[in-house]
Amino acid sequence: MTTKKRNLTQKVAAGAILVALSGFVPNVTRQAHAATATISASGTFTGGITLTAGTNLQFGKMVATANSGKLTVQTGGGTAGSKGFFNTVGATNGTIKFNAGALKVVDITVAGVAKTLALASTANGGKTGVVNLSTVKIGGPFAAAETFTTAGLKQSATLTSLTTDLNIGGTVTWGAVQPLGSFTQAVAVTVNY
Repeated sequence: MTTKKRNLTQKVAAGAILVALSGFVPNVTRQAHAATATISASGTFTGGITLTAGTNLQFGKMVATANSGKLTVQTGGGTAGSKGFFNTVGATNGTIKFNAGALKVVDITVAGVAKTLALASTANGGKTGVVNLSTVKIGGPFAAAETFTTAGLKQSATLTSLTTDLNIGGTVTWGAVQPLGSFTQAVAVTVNY
Protein backbone atom coordinates (compact mmCIF):
# COMPACT_ATOMS: atom_id res chain seq x y z
CA MET A 1 0.00 0.00 0.00
CA THR A 2 1.34 3.27 -0.86
CA THR A 3 2.02 5.92 1.64
CA LYS A 4 -0.65 8.15 0.20
CA LYS A 5 -3.27 5.47 0.47
CA ARG A 6 -2.19 4.61 3.96
CA ASN A 7 -2.44 8.26 5.07
CA LEU A 8 -5.84 8.54 3.45
CA THR A 9 -7.01 5.34 5.15
CA GLN A 10 -5.77 6.59 8.51
CA LYS A 11 -7.50 9.94 7.98
CA VAL A 12 -10.78 8.23 7.05
CA ALA A 13 -10.50 5.88 10.05
CA ALA A 14 -9.71 8.80 12.37
CA GLY A 15 -12.69 10.74 10.97
CA ALA A 16 -14.98 7.72 11.45
CA ILE A 17 -13.83 7.38 15.05
CA LEU A 18 -14.37 11.11 15.60
CA VAL A 19 -17.85 10.92 14.07
CA ALA A 20 -18.63 7.83 16.19
CA LEU A 21 -17.37 9.50 19.39
CA SER A 22 -19.29 12.69 18.78
CA GLY A 23 -22.50 10.82 19.67
CA PHE A 24 -21.13 10.15 23.19
CA VAL A 25 -19.97 13.67 23.92
CA PRO A 26 -22.56 15.50 26.04
CA ASN A 27 -24.02 18.63 24.58
CA VAL A 28 -22.89 21.37 26.94
CA THR A 29 -25.26 23.90 25.41
CA ARG A 30 -28.38 22.06 26.73
CA GLN A 31 -30.09 23.52 29.87
CA ALA A 32 -31.18 21.51 32.94
CA HIS A 33 -34.90 21.07 33.56
CA ALA A 34 -35.99 23.25 36.58
CA ALA A 35 -39.20 24.19 38.35
CA THR A 36 -40.12 27.27 40.41
CA ALA A 37 -42.88 27.78 43.01
CA THR A 38 -43.82 31.05 44.73
CA ILE A 39 -45.55 31.53 48.09
CA SER A 40 -46.51 34.68 50.01
CA ALA A 41 -45.41 35.73 53.48
CA SER A 42 -48.08 37.81 55.19
CA GLY A 43 -49.34 38.91 58.60
CA THR A 44 -51.43 41.55 60.32
CA PHE A 45 -50.52 43.86 63.16
CA THR A 46 -53.55 44.96 65.19
CA GLY A 47 -54.00 47.67 67.75
CA GLY A 48 -54.27 45.02 70.43
CA ILE A 49 -57.26 46.40 72.32
CA THR A 50 -60.32 48.29 71.09
CA LEU A 51 -62.95 49.92 73.29
CA THR A 52 -66.25 51.27 71.97
CA ALA A 53 -68.76 53.15 74.12
CA GLY A 54 -71.94 51.17 74.69
CA THR A 55 -74.59 52.26 77.21
CA ASN A 56 -74.24 54.91 79.90
CA LEU A 57 -74.20 54.10 83.62
CA GLN A 58 -77.58 55.31 84.90
CA PHE A 59 -78.36 55.88 88.56
CA GLY A 60 -81.93 56.70 87.54
CA LYS A 61 -84.38 58.86 89.48
CA MET A 62 -83.45 58.80 93.14
CA VAL A 63 -85.18 60.04 96.27
CA ALA A 64 -83.08 60.67 99.37
CA THR A 65 -85.16 60.75 102.55
CA ALA A 66 -82.17 60.96 104.89
CA ASN A 67 -78.84 62.75 105.04
CA SER A 68 -75.55 61.05 104.21
CA GLY A 69 -76.58 58.19 101.94
CA LYS A 70 -75.42 56.20 98.94
CA LEU A 71 -76.65 54.23 95.95
CA THR A 72 -74.70 51.50 94.20
CA VAL A 73 -75.46 50.20 90.71
CA GLN A 74 -73.83 46.77 90.37
CA THR A 75 -71.86 45.70 87.28
CA GLY A 76 -74.68 43.24 86.60
CA GLY A 77 -77.36 45.93 86.84
CA GLY A 78 -78.82 45.45 90.33
CA THR A 79 -78.94 48.26 92.89
CA ALA A 80 -78.28 48.62 96.61
CA GLY A 81 -79.04 51.76 98.61
CA SER A 82 -78.46 53.01 102.12
CA LYS A 83 -81.16 53.56 104.76
CA GLY A 84 -83.35 56.52 103.92
CA PHE A 85 -82.97 56.11 100.20
CA PHE A 86 -84.98 54.56 97.42
CA ASN A 87 -84.64 54.47 93.66
CA THR A 88 -87.79 55.15 91.75
CA VAL A 89 -86.88 54.23 88.15
CA GLY A 90 -84.15 53.73 85.54
CA ALA A 91 -80.99 52.45 87.24
CA THR A 92 -78.83 50.38 84.83
CA ASN A 93 -75.18 49.44 84.55
CA GLY A 94 -73.08 50.91 81.76
CA THR A 95 -71.26 48.95 79.06
CA ILE A 96 -68.20 49.41 76.87
CA LYS A 97 -67.59 46.98 73.98
CA PHE A 98 -64.21 45.31 74.45
CA ASN A 99 -61.95 43.41 72.01
CA ALA A 100 -58.40 42.22 72.69
CA GLY A 101 -55.77 40.46 70.61
CA ALA A 102 -54.36 38.23 73.38
CA LEU A 103 -55.16 36.99 76.86
CA LYS A 104 -52.59 38.99 78.80
CA VAL A 105 -52.29 41.13 81.89
CA VAL A 106 -53.64 44.62 81.18
CA ASP A 107 -53.44 47.96 82.96
CA ILE A 108 -56.72 49.78 83.58
CA THR A 109 -57.22 53.43 84.53
CA VAL A 110 -60.46 55.31 85.10
CA ALA A 111 -60.93 59.07 84.90
CA GLY A 112 -64.00 60.71 86.48
CA VAL A 113 -64.17 58.63 89.64
CA ALA A 114 -64.06 60.36 93.07
CA LYS A 115 -65.52 63.45 91.44
CA THR A 116 -67.64 65.76 93.59
CA LEU A 117 -70.63 67.39 91.89
CA ALA A 118 -72.54 70.25 93.51
CA LEU A 119 -76.33 70.21 93.19
CA ALA A 120 -78.85 72.77 94.36
CA SER A 121 -81.09 71.64 97.17
CA THR A 122 -84.29 72.93 98.70
CA ALA A 123 -83.59 71.09 101.94
CA ASN A 124 -81.86 72.89 104.82
CA GLY A 125 -82.75 76.39 103.68
CA GLY A 126 -81.63 76.02 100.04
CA LYS A 127 -78.05 74.97 100.83
CA THR A 128 -76.12 73.26 98.08
CA GLY A 129 -76.13 69.47 98.16
CA VAL A 130 -73.10 67.47 97.08
CA VAL A 131 -73.01 64.18 95.17
CA ASN A 132 -69.78 62.22 94.83
CA LEU A 133 -69.15 59.48 92.26
CA SER A 134 -67.11 57.66 94.88
CA THR A 135 -66.58 54.30 93.17
CA VAL A 136 -66.49 52.87 89.66
CA LYS A 137 -66.49 49.09 89.31
CA ILE A 138 -65.61 47.25 86.07
CA GLY A 139 -66.52 43.64 85.39
CA GLY A 140 -66.43 41.51 82.27
CA PRO A 141 -63.23 40.06 80.85
CA PHE A 142 -61.44 39.76 84.21
CA ALA A 143 -61.41 37.02 86.84
CA ALA A 144 -63.08 39.43 89.30
CA ALA A 145 -64.58 42.91 89.03
CA GLU A 146 -62.05 45.73 89.44
CA THR A 147 -62.92 48.56 91.84
CA PHE A 148 -61.67 52.14 91.37
CA THR A 149 -61.95 54.81 94.06
CA THR A 150 -59.22 57.21 92.85
CA ALA A 151 -59.09 58.89 89.45
CA GLY A 152 -56.06 57.97 87.36
CA LEU A 153 -55.00 55.07 89.59
CA LYS A 154 -53.66 52.21 87.42
CA GLN A 155 -54.69 48.67 88.31
CA SER A 156 -53.58 45.43 86.64
CA ALA A 157 -55.86 42.52 85.79
CA THR A 158 -55.58 39.32 83.75
CA LEU A 159 -57.95 39.00 80.79
CA THR A 160 -60.15 35.91 80.71
CA SER A 161 -61.97 36.78 77.48
CA LEU A 162 -60.98 38.40 74.18
CA THR A 163 -64.38 39.80 73.19
CA THR A 164 -67.06 40.89 75.64
CA ASP A 165 -68.61 43.93 77.32
CA LEU A 166 -66.93 45.82 80.12
CA ASN A 167 -69.80 46.09 82.59
CA ILE A 168 -69.59 49.38 84.48
CA GLY A 169 -71.13 49.89 87.90
CA GLY A 170 -70.60 52.59 90.47
CA THR A 171 -71.57 54.24 93.73
CA VAL A 172 -72.78 57.78 94.35
CA THR A 173 -72.75 59.22 97.86
CA TRP A 174 -74.18 62.41 99.34
CA GLY A 175 -73.61 64.27 102.55
CA ALA A 176 -75.60 66.14 105.18
CA VAL A 177 -77.51 68.24 102.66
CA GLN A 178 -79.89 66.16 100.56
CA PRO A 179 -79.16 66.88 96.89
CA LEU A 180 -81.83 67.86 94.42
CA GLY A 181 -81.35 68.03 90.65
CA SER A 182 -79.53 66.20 87.88
CA PHE A 183 -75.85 65.32 87.57
CA THR A 184 -73.66 64.03 84.76
CA GLN A 185 -70.05 62.92 85.04
CA ALA A 186 -67.88 61.56 82.22
CA VAL A 187 -66.18 58.26 83.07
CA ALA A 188 -63.24 57.48 80.79
CA VAL A 189 -61.87 53.92 80.90
CA THR A 190 -58.43 53.14 79.44
CA VAL A 191 -57.12 49.58 78.98
CA ASN A 192 -53.51 48.92 77.85
CA TYR A 193 -51.23 45.92 77.46
